[in-house]
Amino acid sequence: MDPSQARHRSTYLAAGTILLFIVIAVAASLAMSRWVLQTDASLQEQVLAIAAQLHAPGDQNTMTVATSSLTLAQHMRYQIQQDLLQGMTSSQILQQMVQTYGPGVLAAPSFRGFGRVAWLIPWVFLFVLACVGGWLLRRGFQSQRDVPPTLPAGIDEDAASTLDEKAQRSIDARLQEYY
Repeated sequence: MDPSQARHRSTYLAAGTILLFIVIAVAASLAMSRWVLQTDASLQEQVLAIAAQLHAPGDQNTMTVATSSLTLAQHMRYQIQQDLLQGMTSSQILQQMVQTYGPGVLAAPSFRGFGRVAWLIPWVFLFVLACVGGWLLRRGFQSQRDVPPTLPAGIDEDAASTLDEKAQRSIDARLQEYY
């Protein structure tokens, strides 16, 4: 294999490996986030899990209610704890927070209307990235097959064809000896 072909092959394999790693990381992240929300955790962990899905109104940075030190965020965490003690589910608590503070309280967009687009864009991007990566890998492997074999430096074509003819005659003679 030509050194440039080996370099191209290793580049395409590295790109494919990176793409595979990204897909696995995203899938693991989604599975982990669903698992964390569904586990039967202590009350404080449940409060923090719900609070991590909320953004405190008036908070200018990107902190969630779980990590914000604003008085309003502390009040929201207390309200979440009280609602959990009353037996409300996390989805009911989130709905109540949206009714009280508006849809801007959600840290992540809902899967309705424009929020659906916000949720789908990363997946579309990953799909396009996978298609482009596959196309580049396929193109790289096809170009390696389309390259005609080259002779080493210092050997001309006539000498090579003579060498091939001599080698063929030698092989034919040896085969005749056995058959």
